[in-house]
Amino acid sequence: ADSVGTITPAPVELDHGKAYTFDYPRFRDPFIGVYNKAENTFITAEDDCFVFNCTNIRLMTVESK
Repeated sequence: ADSVGTITPAPVELDHGKAYTFDYPRFRDPFIGVYNKAENTFITAEDDCFVFNCTNIRLMTVESK
């Protein structure tokens, strides 16, 4: 059988000022923060989280019905 290899998600391109959900080691549940390009952090209600410590980063979008 041919080997397909490993499939990994593409890195997320972060936009300054946009909101993202992400996992962070200090928080049990996914968190929401606004990306700050100058500091390379997500600003949250609890703390500033360095992007390099975050996983499962996803852009929040507005959904219309």
